[in-house]
Amino acid sequence: MTTSITSPKYSYGLLRHGETVWNSEKRVQGHGDSPLTLKGRESLEKWAGLLGEGNWQRILSSDLGRVKETVSIINSHLNLPISEDPRLREQNWGQWEGLKVSEVREHFGDELANQVNKGWDFCPPGGESRRDTQKRVFEALHDSRRHYPEQNVLVACHLGVIKCVLYTIAGRNFMDDEPQLIEKHCMHEITFQHHTYHLGQLNISVDL
Repeated sequence: MTTSITSPKYSYGLLRHGETVWNSEKRVQGHGDSPLTLKGRESLEKWAGLLGEGNWQRILSSDLGRVKETVSIINSHLNLPISEDPRLREQNWGQWEGLKVSEVREHFGDELANQVNKGWDFCPPGGESRRDTQKRVFEALHDSRRHYPEQNVLVACHLGVIKCVLYTIAGRNFMDDEPQLIEKHCMHEITFQHHTYHLGQLNISVDL
């Protein structure tokens, strides 16, 4: 008789930074930065309470200011070791960074439509493609698994990064006609088992 050995399962929690000034003004951020709003800071206090109930052992963080500010708030409650990785930065939006979304649509409408139809190859002028973002983000996750092989890791990052991770695992093409998978202001879990990433619980929320 043979006995099967079950591979351990470890979790990642993908949490977007708190609302920023540019978020509230509906501006494209990318690698650009702006501070958290009062609303953003207050929401993170609520997230800290929920996260404290979980089994997180480390925070893996983007090195952009809005995420570092996010981590400082939640980690004042969690007291976890922090690892920063610039590969977890938001997609670089090049010439469109700092512009309002309405301004991009008004002045670059044709180019925007053309890029949207490219799915994973979407690339703002002077910026970075989603495919390149996807590549560096998964490199960061793979390295974290090598460095911290038996830890559940909370990943503080950006909406574009979260979409890259979840859409890859879900087999999405990053096209507008695909059904909505995630909500913007939620946390999402993925698991790592048998050398593969799997979708866990999505759209975990707190009362904001």
